[in-house]
Amino acid sequence: MMKNFGLMALVFLVLIGLALIIYPEFTKPVGVIIASVDVDSPCEDIMTVGSTITGVGNKIVKTPNEFAELTKNLEGVVTFIINGNPRSCNIQKESLLGVTVTDAGDGGIKLGIDLWGGIYYLFGSEELSQDLIDNIRQRSERYGLSNIKIQSYNDTFVKIITGSDEESYVNLLIEQGKLEGRVMETIDFSETTTKFMFNDNSYEVSLKNGESVTINGSIYEVGGDFELDGVGIVVENISRNTTTLSIKIFDDKDLTLIQNSRLGPSRITKQNGGYVFVVPVELSDEASEDYEKATKNLEVLVNPTTSESYSKYPISIFIDGKQFIDIPMLSEDMGVKKDDLILWGYSTNIEEATRNMVRLKTIIEMKSLPGELTFAERGSSRSTYGEFLTTLLLFIVLIVSVITIVLFFVKFKKSGITSLPLILMVLSGLVLIFGVLSTSWFALVIFSIGFMVIFTKRMVYNWKCWVGVFFFFVLTIGMAMSKWGSGWILDTPFVIGLMVVVLISFGQNILLGMRILTKGESYSSTDYKNTTMKIWLFSTIFAFALIVLYFLLNYIDFISANFIMAVSIGLWTNLSLITAVYTDMTKKFIK
Repeated sequence: MMKNFGLMALVFLVLIGLALIIYPEFTKPVGVIIASVDVDSPCEDIMTVGSTITGVGNKIVKTPNEFAELTKNLEGVVTFIINGNPRSCNIQKESLLGVTVTDAGDGGIKLGIDLWGGIYYLFGSEELSQDLIDNIRQRSERYGLSNIKIQSYNDTFVKIITGSDEESYVNLLIEQGKLEGRVMETIDFSETTTKFMFNDNSYEVSLKNGESVTINGSIYEVGGDFELDGVGIVVENISRNTTTLSIKIFDDKDLTLIQNSRLGPSRITKQNGGYVFVVPVELSDEASEDYEKATKNLEVLVNPTTSESYSKYPISIFIDGKQFIDIPMLSEDMGVKKDDLILWGYSTNIEEATRNMVRLKTIIEMKSLPGELTFAERGSSRSTYGEFLTTLLLFIVLIVSVITIVLFFVKFKKSGITSLPLILMVLSGLVLIFGVLSTSWFALVIFSIGFMVIFTKRMVYNWKCWVGVFFFFVLTIGMAMSKWGSGWILDTPFVIGLMVVVLISFGQNILLGMRILTKGESYSSTDYKNTTMKIWLFSTIFAFALIVLYFLLNYIDFISANFIMAVSIGLWTNLSLITAVYTDMTKKFIK
């Protein structure tokens, strides 16, 4: 049984790989899942995140690309089938639906936009610059997006092409990103005139017909702005009995991320059934002074349960004028200069918490976009490039297979039948790579079982082999952990990696097979060791080169993690499984 352990292990892995590839496609529900809904969407009232859309009008929706095509240029009353029920909304002409969707069900192979197309957006800009495009690209890197393309279009538009799995990030990439921290203080009027305390100074405030207020002798309507002691204040709202003042404390230019301090690093912690994200920041000198002035005379409340006293009005963080999070203030933090501050928020799931934390950190680090963008168009993007590369890969496999068969049959006659198992095993290796493409943790399974095979068959001859094992272990851990939650993408670099693997696997094993068949029964264990040591040396050097490339990914544009994954998994599979199994089968045949 131990003699056939390598073959059994390869068959076992191939069966798992096929299950990981095929099963998600057969179990995937019909329809698409709503990933995000803009607050300005005309269909906001009928669509909620997590709901399933199975139809638009009288047409069935199966994929996000189909949804993008069917919702392009919609207008009038449109009926959607949401969670099995018809729901309608009125879409104005040339308005943006503001809804992003993703595939229903998890798992399966993700298709790259460069091969299979995706969803495109066009955003216009009066002052389109390379700095603007570079800023958007850097934002996409901060969010860890890989299935996306950002470029200029006709010198006046920014074109973003993305896969359905990353479409919900588009609005985060193109938002202006103007961040402000404000205190929204409400002044109550029991009479038409009252007092407003700010920075230990008292100001007379009077209300006129619920339409305007007089502050410090000046009249303001909603939207009116003024300064008190150098702090900017905006009249946010006026009613018959109250007025709300928006007191600015800081903006993104006043904030600097803190990596190492008494406050600790940015982080996410689990709390009260949800997740809290924490972003420590340092305030500028001006913002520190404004914080002291703005919080000095705020009303204090006491929590009856904990007896803690805190401000009635939290610090509200706004992004592009929309409220993002509220940060409570303890009374001990009011009316004092603050050099640093913890920005934090609560989310019900870790994905949302992570996205909000990255959004906040990105805006603070990169500041607002150097230009405003306006939505122009959305639609599906198609690509025939994928058909070409897929055909090229299949063509290479076919040509190399034919050459292998002809070469073995011409040179070794009946013994040439050993070329057929080699072809099947190389194809099995490709199945394992696609299995990792579908589910990243499968890489750990392949490495573990491959290591068991080479250890059982005593293929680790010396320290050089152990170095190779270590290099492949580093690659496997890096490949599995870096894409643990998001998965890999079937794109151009991945297909090119498959071509490299096919050529290497065939090349190495053709040389090994021909050497065995040439020597016949005189082929000794020493001959096998010498041949496999050459394969070990080649694979070790290649693995080291892949590790170097992996750490240089941020500096070399033409190298992709998908290429490194395909080649590293392919080389390890060939080294630990295919070579061992093919050698055993060839030896048995010549006997």
